[in-house]
Amino acid sequence: MSERPLASVVIVNYNGAPYLRECLRSVAALEYPRLQVILVDNASTDESVSMVTREFPQVKVVTSDRNLGYAGGNNLGLRHACGEYILLLNNDATVERETVTELIEAAAEDPKIGILGCKIYLGQDGLTLQHAGGVLFPWGISRLVGCGEGDRGQFNELRDVDWVSGAALMVKRHVIDQVGPIETHLGLYEEDVELCFRARKAGFRVVYVPRAVVHHRASLTAEAVLNASGRYYLRQRSRIAFILKDFGAGGCLVWLVWEIWNFAFRTIDAIHRSDYRWLSALVRAYYWNAVNIRRTLRLRREMPGRNTRATHGRLR
Repeated sequence: MSERPLASVVIVNYNGAPYLRECLRSVAALEYPRLQVILVDNASTDESVSMVTREFPQVKVVTSDRNLGYAGGNNLGLRHACGEYILLLNNDATVERETVTELIEAAAEDPKIGILGCKIYLGQDGLTLQHAGGVLFPWGISRLVGCGEGDRGQFNELRDVDWVSGAALMVKRHVIDQVGPIETHLGLYEEDVELCFRARKAGFRVVYVPRAVVHHRASLTAEAVLNASGRYYLRQRSRIAFILKDFGAGGCLVWLVWEIWNFAFRTIDAIHRSDYRWLSALVRAYYWNAVNIRRTLRLRREMPGRNTRATHGRLR
């Protein structure tokens, strides 16, 4: 029997010591025999690095002198990863023992499978789903499938999806080599959606693997520093930048129609409620993208395979 391929696990951390320990313990318990574990620390000010060095000496620690965010931190980890398969894992997530094995076995079924995602539960009880694949609508809105639903086995089939959550995303090394790293221009949100979109445009399949199970505390880092309207602003900013960078002319037109309706709805709602936070956040997202339009269009021109097309399907 041939030796199994090396898999790298990349975990980006910022002041996550309270839950990072639990994450690394679950990774250490993985049954897969050939693992490289990399922690990218985004200039934490807590005891994260000292704790990992002391308690998990097998983990390779890569430190940054500034906070690179999700995309930049993972890209730094990708540069240090030696594996043929790379699992990007949030520091507030834990993996079940078979997860990496299940992902790699699924990936081996078809060379066109480029990115794989897990069944992700909210919390540790294994009852409430956060993620069972993702849908991307033609107007640029992305949705998690199954989020908030009780797990009744309704998502127990491996299937092709539009995108999978970056909380626990496995990508083949040659996919990154072909389509490029995670897009740092987007900011805090939509990076996983955009990476999957580019992979699909390049002809790779993105699949959801239900037997690969992860438990996720969900957005602890973002919630620690941002209020709800702040998160909405960053999500809308990233979504618009993603559309302008990656969508074709037809997709941009559909998005524009949606955006006119969205702005009208937000305006009417703000007047009715006398609460302008969400409208202000949306306007700020438009303004940021207007200011940065030249960079966005440059990235669009430079994007590998930009003349290929991706579909906007549903779960199949």
